[in-house]
Amino acid sequence: MPVWLSITLANIAFFALGARYLIRKRKEDHDQVRQSDDPRLRRSQVLADVGMVTVTCGFLLMLGWIVTQDSSATLHHLFLVLGIASIAAAFVLEGVSGWIKGGVIIDSSRRRRETR
Repeated sequence: MPVWLSITLANIAFFALGARYLIRKRKEDHDQVRQSDDPRLRRSQVLADVGMVTVTCGFLLMLGWIVTQDSSATLHHLFLVLGIASIAAAFVLEGVSGWIKGGVIIDSSRRRRETR
């Protein structure tokens, strides 16, 4: 077996394990949101989902940038700029989602302390 083939198969296996972990984690987060009545937690989950889709699009645009190296320069640079912008937007969306979710967690811990 050639070395490049074994490396490729190892990368595919690591990618599959990572994707499985991320999917399981997202399902746990969705279950937590379904059990909660707080609209901020739902909004946080929606922002996180949009961020995941956006970063996936950015990753695919970066793959398009790699593929279009031999084609027109305009298309090549367009893929680069859109890919980087998409990944940056996903970073901001995930950050806002975490900020909202952190506020929900802090508020719920304060309410528990006040009821004691």
